Amino acid sequence: MIQKVFNRYEKKYLLDQKTYEVFKKELDVYMAEDSTYFFEIKKKYNGLVNKRRIPLSREEAKKYLEEGDAPKETGQIYREVDYFFTHYGIRPKRNIAYDRLAMFGKDDPDFRVTFDVAIRSRTDNLTLQSDENTTLLLTPGYYLMEVKISDAMPKWFENLLSKYGIYNTSFSKYGMDQWRDLHCDCGRHRRPDLYGRFYGDLCRRKRWYHGRRTYGRTGYEQRYGWRTTG
Repeated sequence: MIQKVFNRYEKKYLLDQKTYEVFKKELDVYMAEDSTYFFEIKKKYNGLVNKRRIPLSREEAKKYLEEGDAPKETGQIYREVDYFFTHYGIRPKRNIAYDRLAMFGKDDPDFRVTFDVAIRSRTDNLTLQSDENTTLLLTPGYYLMEVKISDAMPKWFENLLSKYGIYNTSFSKYGMDQWRDLHCDCGRHRRPDLYGRFYGDLCRRKRWYHGRRTYGRTGYEQRYGWRTTG
């Protein structure tokens, strides 16, 4: 049975290609793949993620977003989502896409793991079928693994993380896209680091310099290593 309303925590990890391949084989023993599409409202507060969602096909999603046609399931959650769209006049402004492999636990379907690769964004031609003129947000060859848990993580999964030396990290797709817009939008940078950030070039429009060495005083500056110029 598909869970439509839930609260859970999400933990994120970055895996390179080699680690992903061996780790995925280990997961196949405990988990199965899922290819369901969802139409949802997602909220996050103090690290707790709340979702209200309904399953639907890609074609149903396309028709609703582009033409306003209702999907087959039009229960309470659909009415909430539809009200959110119509009441606030929601319009597409940015498309963040990725190739996802979703898995759920064979013994515990509420335990879910997803792998996202080729995370990319664009601000024009915002349709589901288009995938042109995108900007990568994560270095090619790396996977963002998200672990969704409502309580404690399964012991067997903790053992696998320890076995392959995989540690929790922080990564926001939307946050990374906004970071690029705010600090590096001149189009001249072509050398992303692991997280998709750029370094080593002077951005004359924004007057930022992205360097390997840490400059500045704030925690944000220390974390990302940038400073103003001039």
